[in-house]
Amino acid sequence: MIVDITGGAVLGCDDLGDPQNPGVILIGGLATQRTVWPDTLCDDLVHAGFRVIRFDNRDMGESTWSAAPTGPDLVRMIQEGLGPNDELAYTLHDLADDVVALMDALGVPTAHIVGMSMGGRIAQSVALRYPDRTASLVSMMSTTGNPDLPPPTPEAMTSLMTPPSDPYDVDAVTELVQAQQRVIGSPGYAMPDDYVRDVMALNFRRGNNPEGVMRQWLASVSAGDWRDRLSSLNTPTLILHGRDDPLVRYAAGEDCARTIPGAALRLIDGWGHNIPPAIGPLLAQELATFFNATD
Repeated sequence: MIVDITGGAVLGCDDLGDPQNPGVILIGGLATQRTVWPDTLCDDLVHAGFRVIRFDNRDMGESTWSAAPTGPDLVRMIQEGLGPNDELAYTLHDLADDVVALMDALGVPTAHIVGMSMGGRIAQSVALRYPDRTASLVSMMSTTGNPDLPPPTPEAMTSLMTPPSDPYDVDAVTELVQAQQRVIGSPGYAMPDDYVRDVMALNFRRGNNPEGVMRQWLASVSAGDWRDRLSSLNTPTLILHGRDDPLVRYAAGEDCARTIPGAALRLIDGWGHNIPPAIGPLLAQELATFFNATD
């Protein structure tokens, strides 16, 4: 479904389960559409008694695409960094505002806010900016922005920074994503090539936006270190992180848990930097147990 939010923007989303049940908002990471949240996870949460809302962040899929920066200016900003006259299309805080605007449009007064990777930082921003709308926070495979954390492995960084041979060709992008999953994925939970192919086909039908990936990247890398603000957060918080994540190392999850007062930490063996269908039931159980404990 397509939902109108503030300022004439729209967000593509799936609204699953009984609208009277407690809400769960699932926020994806860089370059992902709402397909990043597998049906196995969403269905289990619905069966556990939750209303589950997954959506495309701005510049992805069926959501509003930004008009600028674009073209050579955008490429230069990616390659050289921001200049004194450059402006971001949006910040992670703007994307957090989108989340709350979506909640308003769907009539969700409060919700459990869950984000993965860049979406974990967006979820953190929702909790910081809208504590009265945040029943709990779950930050998955994410970071505080602490610059002293271990970097990605060289293999993971190379995989992430390698462009497809043609960013507008579904086969080329699918081949690259399949290769990336073999590097940054989960050694204990397989991500089948056929599943990736089906997801990418759906993503292309909904909307393929390579420049949107770059604008999201700029918003993410410009976010900075949030430890000072997170250290005063007063929201029930769960940190989920894979011990085998080569992109955002599990030290980042430990840092989140140290920084946010009272945060619980769950490190999962065999989990990398993705959410394959096979790990959906485990994550759903972790989330439902945590949500129920916050009531």
